[in-house]
Amino acid sequence: MGTDVSTVTNDMTRQDWRGMLVGFFKFLREEMREPEHAEDDLSTTASAGIPAAASLMVVGPKKRVLFVKRADDEENFPGHWAWPGGKCDGAESAADCAVRETREEVGYDCALDAVREVDKKRTARGWDHTTFACVSGDEFEPK
Repeated sequence: MGTDVSTVTNDMTRQDWRGMLVGFFKFLREEMREPEHAEDDLSTTASAGIPAAASLMVVGPKKRVLFVKRADDEENFPGHWAWPGGKCDGAESAADCAVRETREEVGYDCALDAVREVDKKRTARGWDHTTFACVSGDEFEPK
């Protein structure tokens, strides 16, 4: 059974969440139709000397999206809401990284074959960041 987002945080109202998620899903649908992303060629290997990171957007059966709030003392983007994710370890693939980080941060284990890449870009800080999505068969509860 899912948790109403208004009980998870007081930072945003139910209407704020709904508006954000409607806009976000519209953005994802539009991004997936844009052919220029198929041509992106970003090196995400440790051997290239470019740091890599990945995150995983987990969508529940009722279209609820899993977010985590970064710690206030976090070096990068303290206090911000984000999808679970982090730095790739060594030669770890971006997909493996996203699944591992999600398991470590929230205890959710998504099958690697259920993960789909939705975005890949070079960040302003020079990192290659890949965002993945997976649909959860079960609703998730905040911990």
